[in-house]
Amino acid sequence: MKKYAVLPPIFLYLLAILALRPWQFNFPLNDDWAYAIPVNNLLNEGKLILSSAASATQITHILWGALWSKIFGFSFIVLRFSTLALASGALVIFYRILAECGVAPLYAMLGVLCLAFNPLFFLLGNSFMSDVPYFFWMLLSVYFYLRHIRTPAKSWFWFASVTVSVAYLLRQIGIFIPLAYSFLLFSQRRLNIKEFLKIWILPALAISAHLIWFNYFHGPTWASANYVVTGTLRHLSNPLVLFSDTINRLMASSFETGFFLLPLTIGCIFHMRQFFKKKSPAKLGAGADLALVLFAGSALVYVLVEGRMPHLENNIMTTGIGVLTVAGAQAKPSGIFAEKWFWHIVTFASVVSTFIFIAAAGSLRKLAQYAEHKKEIFFVFYVCMAQFAFSLAGGKFFDRYLIVLLPWMILTMTFALSRIQSSHRVCLAGLTLMAALSFAGVKDYLAWNNAKWKAGFMAAETKIPSREIANGWDWNAYYTYEESMTKLKSLKPLRMIGEWEWQKLVNYQAITSFAAPASYGKGYAEIAAVHYDTPLSSAGGIVYAIKINPE
Repeated sequence: MKKYAVLPPIFLYLLAILALRPWQFNFPLNDDWAYAIPVNNLLNEGKLILSSAASATQITHILWGALWSKIFGFSFIVLRFSTLALASGALVIFYRILAECGVAPLYAMLGVLCLAFNPLFFLLGNSFMSDVPYFFWMLLSVYFYLRHIRTPAKSWFWFASVTVSVAYLLRQIGIFIPLAYSFLLFSQRRLNIKEFLKIWILPALAISAHLIWFNYFHGPTWASANYVVTGTLRHLSNPLVLFSDTINRLMASSFETGFFLLPLTIGCIFHMRQFFKKKSPAKLGAGADLALVLFAGSALVYVLVEGRMPHLENNIMTTGIGVLTVAGAQAKPSGIFAEKWFWHIVTFASVVSTFIFIAAAGSLRKLAQYAEHKKEIFFVFYVCMAQFAFSLAGGKFFDRYLIVLLPWMILTMTFALSRIQSSHRVCLAGLTLMAALSFAGVKDYLAWNNAKWKAGFMAAETKIPSREIANGWDWNAYYTYEESMTKLKSLKPLRMIGEWEWQKLVNYQAITSFAAPASYGKGYAEIAAVHYDTPLSSAGGIVYAIKINPE
């Protein structure tokens, strides 16, 4: 039974994915275009040319998309399915990680479901963004390292080194995985020169080869010069701003991750006394009481200052799930996501959830088998926290960066849940609600994006050039970004090109919006109105294509 316990969560995940009908949506979502264009160039020209807009190393991501496109033909549908394959694989690997760390099969299943129907994972798995593909390689390398920790076989170590190299060639933060393993050995006083060289030889070769190729053969991109390096250094150069932003990001992250963990933490909601009873096996460890008091006080102050969730920008919004790329957001039917009472409840529940998580983490050292699995749990902690800390230092911080924290947080909760008083039935109820919310949000996201692209094509049929239709980041960038950046690079150095300067080269003749043309006043005329069905509104929604100043 333990061997096949992962199958029910995978089946439910794939069933939900198929219900979304992803084969109907042949268009890029958010940053998809930035990885799809290099895939298409590689297939047609045989050259690996990275997008100027993408900050990730992205090489293995492009190669993976090119492999699928070579077999099934190039389309955004094929690229989306290439990500879904890795998302499914990530769930299987995550179950194995939980098992390696001593989580009981029932709670490992709950942990996999919590990841599968997490709003970010469920959303990003339905795209060609690099988040889920990197997550797959990160988890695979973590699993191989865990196997090496628990067994003497050297093959597991070399598998880990290879997959770490693949992860780095997709995203630079892959470097923190071997760094975390090195730190684990160092903390155990097992790190010597020989072990250090062994850990780093393959990752160092991958890093060196990439840097040589990128700097001397490919050449820097705008994102590498202005976003990754310059943006980060600018953020780090002002201590006061850095401190303020870090505190804000930490608090906002604690709220949002608390929200993501709700399906698991809710299982302890009727058993909170066990963390404070003297003779309870789940009695909090030293310092955990203080941590809870500090968090409760900080959370109260933060809510009074910043208000209710959501606090982080990008994918979890009051308009739904997914980056909003169409104008007239106030007119978008967003259902429960637009309700203030919903976010008040979510904010309160998220604080309670984080409180329970801290309590569960604080009780770990007294739980059965913790000493036996301490090394593995700490290794996952080091991997996740190192990557998260790096993200905190960046010039920008999006909610999707929190996905790297989920393995450790879900591991901590499921390990504790399988050894303390809790209710798996209550967890299942929480998972059902989270799955319904994620499914409805992503279905809505795909629906209005589909309407947006239809509206854009209908505007183009009126002989307005596609590049002159303001139809959101993905449409605008797909049709104009590379061309505009090539022109800008011929005029000035990369470091002098502004983030949105490429759009200033375009004279837009039409826009798309959720709001009717009349709301924009005189000089705007309707080109088309595309209706779409959404689970967030029984009446559905409309995306308008609007002519700007037709006279």
